[in-house]
Amino acid sequence: MCQPYADAMMLTEPEPDDTAPWTDATRARLAVSLAARELADSLIGWVPIPPAELTITGGQHRPLPDRTSIDDADRLRSRVEDFVELVAVYEMVSGATWEMLGDDLGISRQSAHRRYAEALDRFKGALLEAEDGVEGSFRLPEGADNPEYWGPRLDKWYRERRRPSDPAQQDDPVSGGMTRLHPHIELMRLQRRRSRLLGEYLVPPAEKILPIAERELVLWKQLGEAGHDVADAIERLQRQIAELRATTVADAGADS
Repeated sequence: MCQPYADAMMLTEPEPDDTAPWTDATRARLAVSLAARELADSLIGWVPIPPAELTITGGQHRPLPDRTSIDDADRLRSRVEDFVELVAVYEMVSGATWEMLGDDLGISRQSAHRRYAEALDRFKGALLEAEDGVEGSFRLPEGADNPEYWGPRLDKWYRERRRPSDPAQQDDPVSGGMTRLHPHIELMRLQRRRSRLLGEYLVPPAEKILPIAERELVLWKQLGEAGHDVADAIERLQRQIAELRATTVADAGADS
């Protein structure tokens, strides 16, 4: 067997570790799952007909004589529209195009963009702020904000309500489908974080670069263990981390 082919067969792709960030699609999908749960909980109250609601003369007993239930139904319509918006964001984050959305909705690509681009921009802006660890003007929708918290709770909610005929019968019907970033993708994102810091600072502070470099080292070592030739990258990062740690120690001493 030729050596290049033998080397290629020894390569494996490392699995993301438990500290890897969740994929953007995972966060967006969790926002959809949580919104669906809230809709389902809201809609189920419309199913039963209380014994005292209807009269034998064909009317109904109203809790308030001058009020109807249409306002409650109208609020549900607004929540459905919010749900559709979250689905649109999820589809775009996970690889769909405006043309695909437009075709499925029976509208033009431009109309789909006008309808959902702002929501997508808000979601992406919130992701960047979360990635950089800053408090900004954007906020991730509930569900997307804390996958570790919402995944198990949505698992429990679904397990308690699913039917025997439902396809998702596993113990983790929600969290079992959540995915973390592949090391290659995470390394690219860390490089973008470095670039943003260079755009913000003439010389980025060592304490901001150090955690990025330390995580990069972990990821390069994972790739090395999988058979990739990354010795130079690991050596370079080890030198940089030593220099950054020395700088942070010196800066702490100067401040004290």
